[in-house]
Amino acid sequence: MKDITLELVETIFKVSQLMKKEVISDDKPTLSAPQFYTLMLVNRRENISMTEIANDFHIELPSVTSMVAKLCNLGLVKRIEDANDRRLVRLMLTKKGKMVLKKAADQRKNKLKNCLSRLSDEDKLKLLSIVKSLQNKNEN
Repeated sequence: MKDITLELVETIFKVSQLMKKEVISDDKPTLSAPQFYTLMLVNRRENISMTEIANDFHIELPSVTSMVAKLCNLGLVKRIEDANDRRLVRLMLTKKGKMVLKKAADQRKNKLKNCLSRLSDEDKLKLLSIVKSLQNKNEN
């Protein structure tokens, strides 16, 4: 008999890939997924440090530095030296960054909504219940 946990992991991965394909299929995304999530994080926690982003994403600081440099070059994020420690770099979204983030978030939300619209209301409620349960068990 197949391990139910392994089957669930494989199925979640496949559904995730299908949903990702759905989200980017119509046109080229305005941002890559890591860029999008970085902008979301900077928006949520203005003046966040590069180290905090690296810790949140569980990646090395040089990877964050490279990605942030691209976002700065696009005019979406600006670096600010910490007033108390000049070695520390804080980030905040520019006006353009806020507009691009809103557009990208709206696009992703609409495409994900379209993908989920294929489920019945009953299935959506079941899925919501399961996802909330998973979230609650992993937050504690």
